[in-house]
Amino acid sequence: MSHTRKLARRLGNGTARILSATVSRTAKRWFVSFTCEVERAVPERHARPGSAVGVDLGVKVLLTGVDDTGKVVSVPGRNR
Repeated sequence: MSHTRKLARRLGNGTARILSATVSRTAKRWFVSFTCEVERAVPERHARPGSAVGVDLGVKVLLTGVDDTGKVVSVPGRNR
């Protein structure tokens, strides 16, 4: 499968490492799921500022985003 080749390539060149593996069996078939840490290049600035926002949903903070100037904007969540 191409997914395992990509992981193997990243492991080989040192840009990824396996943190854990879970093996399971369903309907006479075996599966393995990997939790990995992968090094990725992060651009210093978004290619198209203002065109995207990251959303992190939580209990205390409903969402957190960054505007095109780099200012962090948060919307409080409802406390129950």
